[in-house]
Amino acid sequence: MPRALSQPPTDTGLRAQQKAQRLDRILAAAEKLIDRHGESVVTAEAIAEEAGVSTPTVYNLAGTREELLTALMVRAMDRFRTDVEALETGTPLERGAQAVRICAGLFTARPRLYRDIILRLGGAAGVAAPYPDATPDTVQINLMQEAARDGMLVRGTSPLVLGRQIFMSFVGAMAMWAGGRINDDAFLAQALHGYFAATAACAIEPHRSRLEKLMRREARWLAQAIDPA
Repeated sequence: MPRALSQPPTDTGLRAQQKAQRLDRILAAAEKLIDRHGESVVTAEAIAEEAGVSTPTVYNLAGTREELLTALMVRAMDRFRTDVEALETGTPLERGAQAVRICAGLFTARPRLYRDIILRLGGAAGVAAPYPDATPDTVQINLMQEAARDGMLVRGTSPLVLGRQIFMSFVGAMAMWAGGRINDDAFLAQALHGYFAATAACAIEPHRSRLEKLMRREARWLAQAIDPA
């Protein structure tokens, strides 16, 4: 009986790893160049040169311009998820406010990059669509579900509706910031004001009074950021 031929070792895993590494270099290069020069003037050729790959590789791995920008937003939401998951202390309502700060801070840390991405991808759709399990939308819904289980919300409050209301308030502030209508400080103050207003309306005492106090504080900071005089 002839001896069975042995199968050659597969290199599929190695190829996949190398492909992932090249894509990571491409995305890192795109982030760097867009942050420095703006999305409209950054070409695939420039990204390829910065990443140390060929131009066809950029198209093969990153796809169209919209797909590339979506991948960059996915990277941002990965960072957002990691930072939110690291929040180990505080009530769900306190961690919800921290999540707002984290997301706003992520965008304002690299304003040119994320303004261009948000405007190109279309605001809420650009933030929510690429990564439905780790966006500000689903993170807030999960936190509001936790707050409801802990008895912090008025009975009958829908965590789904509340979480989405918080998200849409954040998106409104984000859109104004991306369009250049408000600065970084006003972005954060407006996003937090919306968060505290939404949660105060649904929280029981003593959480409601504390949230209302924080809402009034953010209103003062927002007014100062918009009109320092």
